[in-house]
Amino acid sequence: MSEKEIFSYIEQVLTKNYIEDRIKENEIFGIAAKEIAEHFNQYRSNISAVLNKSVKDQKLIKIESRPVLFLPIKILKGVFNVEPTKGIYSVEEFKQEFYNMKSNTNEPFELLVGYDGSQTTQVQQAQSAILYPPNGLHTLITGESGTGKTLFARTMYSYGKTTKKKAEDEYPFVEFNCADYYHNPQLLLSQLFGHIRGAFTGATQETVGLVEKANGGILFLDEIHRLPPEGQELLFYLMDTGQYRKLGEANSIRKASVLIIGATTEDPNDVLLKTFKRRIPLSIQLPAYRERPLKERLEIIERLFIKEAIVTQRTYIIESDIVKALATFDFPGNIGQLASEIKILCARSFLENQSQESYEINIPYDFLANNIKKSYEKKSKSNDDFRKELAKYNFDMIISPSNTIQYQEDKILDEKSYKNLIKEINIYSKQGLSSKQLAEKMNATVTDYYNDVLDRMYFKGVNKEEIYKIVDQEIVDFSIEIMKEIHEDLNVNITQQHILVLAFHLKFLIDRVKNKNQVNTTIEKETTDETLVDNIIDRIEQEFKIQLPSDERNFFQLLLKNMANENISTRPELYILAHGNTATSLADVCNRLLNTNYVNAIDAPLSQDIEKSYEQFLSEVKKSQPKNGVMILADMGSLLNFGKRMSEETGIASHTIPNVTTALALDLAHIMLNRNEHVDLIYNEYLIKNKSVPASEKSKKEPAILSACSSGKGTSVAFQSTIEDILKQNDLDFISVFSINNADLQNKADSYQEILNNYNIIAVVGNVHINTDVPFFHISSIVSKEKESQFIEFIKNSNTGYPSENVNHEHSDYDDVIHFLEKHVMYVNPVAAVKTSSKFVDSLFKEFKPSEKKSNSLRMSLIIHLGFMIERIIVDRRIQYEDKQIFIKDNLESFNIIRNLISVIENAFEIEIHDDEICYIIVTLEAKEMQE
Repeated sequence: MSEKEIFSYIEQVLTKNYIEDRIKENEIFGIAAKEIAEHFNQYRSNISAVLNKSVKDQKLIKIESRPVLFLPIKILKGVFNVEPTKGIYSVEEFKQEFYNMKSNTNEPFELLVGYDGSQTTQVQQAQSAILYPPNGLHTLITGESGTGKTLFARTMYSYGKTTKKKAEDEYPFVEFNCADYYHNPQLLLSQLFGHIRGAFTGATQETVGLVEKANGGILFLDEIHRLPPEGQELLFYLMDTGQYRKLGEANSIRKASVLIIGATTEDPNDVLLKTFKRRIPLSIQLPAYRERPLKERLEIIERLFIKEAIVTQRTYIIESDIVKALATFDFPGNIGQLASEIKILCARSFLENQSQESYEINIPYDFLANNIKKSYEKKSKSNDDFRKELAKYNFDMIISPSNTIQYQEDKILDEKSYKNLIKEINIYSKQGLSSKQLAEKMNATVTDYYNDVLDRMYFKGVNKEEIYKIVDQEIVDFSIEIMKEIHEDLNVNITQQHILVLAFHLKFLIDRVKNKNQVNTTIEKETTDETLVDNIIDRIEQEFKIQLPSDERNFFQLLLKNMANENISTRPELYILAHGNTATSLADVCNRLLNTNYVNAIDAPLSQDIEKSYEQFLSEVKKSQPKNGVMILADMGSLLNFGKRMSEETGIASHTIPNVTTALALDLAHIMLNRNEHVDLIYNEYLIKNKSVPASEKSKKEPAILSACSSGKGTSVAFQSTIEDILKQNDLDFISVFSINNADLQNKADSYQEILNNYNIIAVVGNVHINTDVPFFHISSIVSKEKESQFIEFIKNSNTGYPSENVNHEHSDYDDVIHFLEKHVMYVNPVAAVKTSSKFVDSLFKEFKPSEKKSNSLRMSLIIHLGFMIERIIVDRRIQYEDKQIFIKDNLESFNIIRNLISVIENAFEIEIHDDEICYIIVTLEAKEMQE
């Protein structure tokens, strides 16, 4: 793929309209390597190599967003008519250099922590002081030492310069600390007002004072209480008349228009002349660090660590207890003292890591000052409210030089555990063990390490873009290519967790080899495909220009063996099968809302032969070979038979649930994402939860349970006895239990037909999955006490004649939706979300007028979608709709209707619903319409 072709495609994508829309929406613009790779059907790593070379050749700039974006300098110059100053930008650097993302004049104050919180009133006062005609109000900033008075004064100046649209030379800002000359009042006054030649001993020439330098702008006097009384008198004369004299002048009068801002840590009534204080109409009191809300204190800590990360060009990993201790300590010196403490922490940690040449620097809790640790530990032990308040901050803070901030409860990329692994291997190699003993210990050690990495990732929904945040993109992309080869050659199921484990290992392997920090041991060769391993090792050496010693090669082979033999997840697969293109729409909604790619979809176009749809489904299932079966959600017709047919042909267990809806798909997807159990158990729990049994079971015949076994009737008789005991203990002994052989059950032999003719079979219990028309329970369901209770609950809710309890005839679909949202949202009140969303949907239906048949399920689908949308906006997890402008244009009428009606939700929750969300509402609406 040539550079010319790539640039041509970029210019097609980055159109003028697209760029203008991005700028209007305060978003950066560019193109990701992934998009180009998909367009040309190329490996992403190959495209990345071309793009990065173009950055070096000064043809592109690179924006370190997530994902990384590239932008031709030609386009950049065409939009802004300016040359970039460098090749690589952070997001903030790009915004600052090329366009101001926020056009309102409050921006300088928005840079202050607490501008919309603890300092809201102070900001409003400061704005009034700057804008008050004709030249502003003289102001006194008070507060304890270290509260940020100087920063606040400088921000007032920035606000004034922005709003007045003046250059720095016509609107100056002059700072002076009155304490610097406190013991020499004459020199202090000379600094302020200037002096003429001969004004005092040593005054050999005339000087310009600060008042003259500040003419037309602001004079900031820090520690103004150190100004002597005569100085205060001269200043209030200047404030009254706009006139002053230099020191030593008798006849000349000079003029200056200066806005005075003073700062003091003292009570102004005690330290300033009353006549002077009366000339300062406005006093702004800044809050102490201990008076700020916890959220603001954490933001201050983040900013101070960012400052140190930029200075040292290192990433700092700060233990959670350090963050909590700093956030809750009552610093007498406020932010100033906090900044000093953080600087000391970083300096000490930097020094400790110098010998390791590590880019990531860990700051341990032990490095914290003793008085801060004691205060934190005392509060933690004695104050329950304190512990509860800090419980949600149990995470490490990760600060990088590029201003990125991450919080991770369990840091996946744990360099310490990797070093411990290497250390343990070296210890074994020195113990004089036999080759066999050494191999056994090595296998156990590496396997434990590998599993530990997986445990820390488990259920975290790791995706490629997240891996880029912790491992270099080059290594991640290379790992993906290697994993594709492993998948093809060894036929192992590769997941994103596998990719992370390999990328993680490669990162430290490369660092270790380059630093000549090798593992001095001998690891026996494994039986893993040696040709494949040798090929991979060769590619590693070529790609990263390193030479791997044989020990390192064998070590990598051992890790690969663990990876190839270990199935990370044993959860069953979930497929949505539907006519038209509804399945894909439903799967997309589920995957997007649950932040996963777990839900699979098979669309069955009405124009496509049903046999072709089945072959497509079968091919997809065979690729993954799910050992715990497949759950199928289908809409209707022939699709309902796909599961049974697939099970008969492949032996893969399956269950099919008909009449798929968005709510049903979301519920099953959420349950199955967190379960590594056989599909039988999940299906049975679904039936229990929904108190539903197949139609064939609704009979006046006496209920019965079948005990089945593949190894012979003797075992099934033992199962039968156990089941009968459990039923008796739960007052269900009126249910008959029959033992049967698996073959007789599957072939529907005479023995099975006789039972079927006389009894209502409500369940089958066995040790091997059997594809039957009734719920199947594995024998473990009556061995485990927890699962036994689920089994009993199911039996009670089946059509057995067992009396139902607490039947609520007033239960509504809304109760189900509220219950569903209660389980899945954290920050939004489900009752309020459903109530408000219902109002919106009522108004929407007046416009769209769905049929009575469609309206109920469509309503529920929309309300669930809106509940997730509100949650997403509240926590600022913004989503984007690809080709948004084209989509809006194609659906303009629907878009305008929804945009006008959606205000009922915006007003209720005080949120702004972006156009991207409107697009997804339309998608949900259309998907449901087609499905119905």
